[in-house]
Amino acid sequence: MGNAQRNTKLKLLYLLDILRDKSDENHVLNADELIAELYERSGIQAERKSVYSDLAVLEEYGYDIVKVSSQKRGVFLGDRNLELAEVRLLLDAVRSARFISPEKTQKLSEDILSELSVYDRDFLQKSVYFNEASKSSNNKIYYVINDLAEAIRGQKKVRLSYYKYRTQAGEKPRREAWKFTLSPYALIWANDRYYAICNNEKHDNFMQIRVERITGVEILDEPVRNCAEFSPYQDGFDVADFTEKNFNGFSGRAGTVKLLCSNALLDEVKDRFGESVPVRYTEGDRFVAQVQAAVSDGFVNWVNQFGDKMIILEPKELRDKLLGRAAATLALYHSLEDKQ
Repeated sequence: MGNAQRNTKLKLLYLLDILRDKSDENHVLNADELIAELYERSGIQAERKSVYSDLAVLEEYGYDIVKVSSQKRGVFLGDRNLELAEVRLLLDAVRSARFISPEKTQKLSEDILSELSVYDRDFLQKSVYFNEASKSSNNKIYYVINDLAEAIRGQKKVRLSYYKYRTQAGEKPRREAWKFTLSPYALIWANDRYYAICNNEKHDNFMQIRVERITGVEILDEPVRNCAEFSPYQDGFDVADFTEKNFNGFSGRAGTVKLLCSNALLDEVKDRFGESVPVRYTEGDRFVAQVQAAVSDGFVNWVNQFGDKMIILEPKELRDKLLGRAAATLALYHSLEDKQ
């Protein structure tokens, strides 16, 4: 292929890159500007007629080449794979996700921003912030997620290398390495955390593993345990049902829970359990909500944050768990007062 023919083919691709980078509805480019930018980027010389022809080809292929005739005449790239608001949402999600390391956050942000013009990129880079101190230090997170996803798709067990923080009196907190052989069923993003939902055959329940604390994944040539053996999911793991009923990284036995709530918490209850959650108003400023949730420490933590504005009516097991937590907290405060 001669240089002229090769340049003709490349010219179309460079022209598309220029439109992506340097044009939007507030920044239109005329033929002379496209020609100058094309030469600066690639050294390819072009004529106005060939540029108009290339724009027509891009438009015929499906790109939204918008022609402007008022004020400054020219063109810009209209519809893109991602609009400004969509990119903003993705950036906010990536930068607030604690399980993504600062380095991976920066790289992923740059990839997402590449869908926009340089002008919109500059605006978003200045207006979106993330706190590096709250981010995971695990740069292997992409490999971990890929390996877990492959194991889940192939329905294979995994051997995970995992760490937890431990501390003893008089010592600084330290990381302890653990290894588990588990059956993985799903990956779930909840409460700014990423969890692998698994089963350890020593126990008849699900466990939730923080993905950012996994440092290695070995996929085993052994099928996962059928979750019908230890859960109500007889036809395979139900991600939506599990997510709705389990709280803050804790899983437990699912059941019906009755809550007595202040009317001020109606939005909180509907946000967590859905618009169709059964609600019965009582005398005063309270209502009773009947919800489906797992009896777990996570649910107790969620209820506890509302203080006297939310009370567990049923089941008694869950109410007793909350009362035990409250009694232990009260005893701790009393012991501190006695020492002062």
